[in-house]
Amino acid sequence: MNIYRTLLDLKNKLHNKKVVIRIDANVPIVEGVITDDSRIKEALPSIKFILEEGASQVVILSHFGRPKNQEKEFSLIQIQKHFEYLLGQSIEFCNDFKNLPNAKVILCENLRYYKEEEKGDENFAQILANLGDFYINDAFSCSHRAHASISVVEKFKPVYAGFLMTKEITNIELLLNSNNNKSLAIVGGSKVSTKINLLKNLIKKVDYLFVAGGMANTFLYAQGFNVGASLCEKDFKSIAIDILEEAQKVNCQIILPSDFIVCKKIEKSAPSRMIHCDQIQSDDIIVDAGTQSVNNLVNILKNCDTFVWNGPLGIFEIPPFEVSTFMLAREVANLTEKKLLKSIIGGGDTASAVLESGFKSQMTYISTAGGAFLEWLEGKILPGVSACIKK
Repeated sequence: MNIYRTLLDLKNKLHNKKVVIRIDANVPIVEGVITDDSRIKEALPSIKFILEEGASQVVILSHFGRPKNQEKEFSLIQIQKHFEYLLGQSIEFCNDFKNLPNAKVILCENLRYYKEEEKGDENFAQILANLGDFYINDAFSCSHRAHASISVVEKFKPVYAGFLMTKEITNIELLLNSNNNKSLAIVGGSKVSTKINLLKNLIKKVDYLFVAGGMANTFLYAQGFNVGASLCEKDFKSIAIDILEEAQKVNCQIILPSDFIVCKKIEKSAPSRMIHCDQIQSDDIIVDAGTQSVNNLVNILKNCDTFVWNGPLGIFEIPPFEVSTFMLAREVANLTEKKLLKSIIGGGDTASAVLESGFKSQMTYISTAGGAFLEWLEGKILPGVSACIKK
């Protein structure tokens, strides 16, 4: 297992030092108002620790959106006041990396205003590294990108993982290295084609893999079931069969829903019914897993130590097709609260579903990352994570 440089390694070493911290402050803003500030809040523990350790200056770096020509709507000045409120400290805004103000806490302008950032330009990385005595990466959600501020800076200064980054690494490695524990993973989503690598890697890591959402339809079709008018990638039948056969070889049991909620039209409060998987009619659309499927999952979970969840069980955004997802969230929260299960939730849709279910606080860990979380589960080496490894 890798050993990482972390912010705790710098305890008692930051007094009168300048510290640069890369965070992910790419928060949603509607008409000038931040609608979800959780990413900023997640960065606060690292920043507060640095300040409490007596740093003379904290320089905060982040990207925001995907600007093309430094458009004003992508300026990080929009978050300055709210950031100050959350931190409880004055924050100076700076739009020029080469001329930092003499302030305790500085928020720098959007990194992506500079083309060199996404290109991984070494000269730009050196400028960023030299802004302080120490460099911290607390942006795990961006760590699958080999950008200047994420991984290239390591060429000029050691990179330390912030508290959020460390939590992400610790919890995902808990799953990937749980050789002595029983583990179950749920992978959902609309298409098998987007998660082939994830499925192929997870079957080597977990004891049970439940395929949910539209992906399950492709697996059912591959096994000869009628999926009606449901979303189904019929061209991926052979890949689904390959994954099922490979799972058998590595002693991973792939589980598919055994019953479903179906309707004739996907819309709010549409008439629906619960049926077994062999009762689907040609005009039926699968919109959620059934109660029997959830109960089966819960019975397996009771014998597991570790659980990772990526992808809701149904179209939870449209009532009443959230029932199974929320039902499972309640049961997972209950097992987690009793310390019978370590639950790791990852992916934007799954995190949103768990939040909406009301059981977010009971989960062991909810990842703030999307692409980075999935790429690591796929077995890929993340440049930002690699940069924090003690060589």
